[in-house]
Order: sequence, then C-alpha cells, then structure tokens
Amino acid sequence: MILAIRNIDVEGLGYIEDVLNRNVVPFRYYNSPHLSSDWKSFINTNLFDGLIILGGPQSVYEYEKYPYLNFVKEIASDFIQSDKPVLGICLGAQLLSDLLGGRVYKGTNGEELGWYDVSLTRDAWRDEIFSKFSPSFRVFQWHGDTFDLPKDCVRLVTSDNYLNQAFRYKNNVYGLQFHLEVRKDDFLNWAKFYELDDKKTQEILKGFDEYENETRRMCEEIIWNLFIHCGV
Repeated sequence: MILAIRNIDVEGLGYIEDVLNRNVVPFRYYNSPHLSSDWKSFINTNLFDGLIILGGPQSVYEYEKYPYLNFVKEIASDFIQSDKPVLGICLGAQLLSDLLGGRVYKGTNGEELGWYDVSLTRDAWRDEIFSKFSPSFRVFQWHGDTFDLPKDCVRLVTSDNYLNQAFRYKNNVYGLQFHLEVRKDDFLNWAKFYELDDKKTQEILKGFDEYENETRRMCEEIIWNLFIHCGV
C-alpha cells in the first residue's frame, strides 16, 4: 500500500491514481494539516510500502506558519531509513531537499506557471528511470520556490530558469519540481481554486492538448519503476 501525503485537498495524485488503480496497487491519502507531534499513534509507516508527497501552496521555509510540514519530513525520514520508495512532487520535492540538507527559498527567476522546457543531465543517462526519457521535454510547472541540490543527491533534470528540476537520493528517493501527474481536469480545478485568470488558463489548456500524452507516459514510467515493478 502507498501512503500519499496531500498538503491541500485540491492537489491529489491525479494521473498517478489512475496508474495505481490500473495496476491494483492500493493507496491511502493523509492530509498533512491534520498531522501533529503524535502522528505515529495513528500512522504506522510499517504498514506502507512507499510514500508520495504531493504539492501545495505552502513554503517549506515557513515552518512557524505550517508546523505540520515538520511531521511530513519525519514521515519521509522513516520511509527513507527503511529503504522504501519515496516520490516528492513540487512542495514534496522541496520538503525532501530540506530533509536531506538542501536549502529551499523563493526563486530568484520568478514564478514558473505553465509549460516549460527542461533537459536531462548527464547523470540522468545512467538513471534507471530517466534514461528512458527524451534529452529535453516540456513539463507543466506551478511553483514560486526552488531548492538547492542536497549533498549525496544526483541532479537528473535541469532548466534555464532553475538548475534543480529533478533529483535522486540513493536509488529509491526522487524529487520532481514539475508536475507530471496533473490531468486537464485537475488543472481546471486548480485554476478555479487558485483563481487563475481566464487568459492564462486558456493558454495552459492548449499545452495540455499538445503535451499531456507525453507527460502521462513519463509519469507512468516513474510510478511503474518506483512503486510497481519493484514489487510494492
């Protein structure tokens, strides 16, 4: 069973949920704002085979405002110490960076909102998952913060705007700054919830028409290799 940490209701597993259901891999959501210091009394990480930490509007460096993010890191630490697969997406990747010793901060090149080009690094060609991807591809982004690459992590994907777009720790912990999991309907829910203006919404929707199939393929490749093929 996979534990999915949701940091805000509107940002769920998206296409990942479809992949897990299709492969009969059970999962359970837990909403991080409900976490407290006694989280171990109601979340037994031994009952789960893998962890996915989803995105959200929170900032990792605002722990006083979002104290429960510390408990998300504690959960992630349990999984990493047990050598279980972990995937962090957007805020989830930033939390993993912070946990592993990286710095998370407001991006100096501004917010990325829309479809952006990213490229594989040389190290990605030796990665079991990312070596199957094109040298460069376009992904959906929605973030204002960025992070430094933690020590002992491998940079897999980069871009002109932000150096660290995806990384790996050991062989079973991955962080993605971008969103491969978002379906068109998911984005429409985000746009409504975050009150995105109609012009920007329509611009991004055109990108889904062009790039969604490829991002789904990459998303399925990551989930298959990290959580299904490994026997979770």
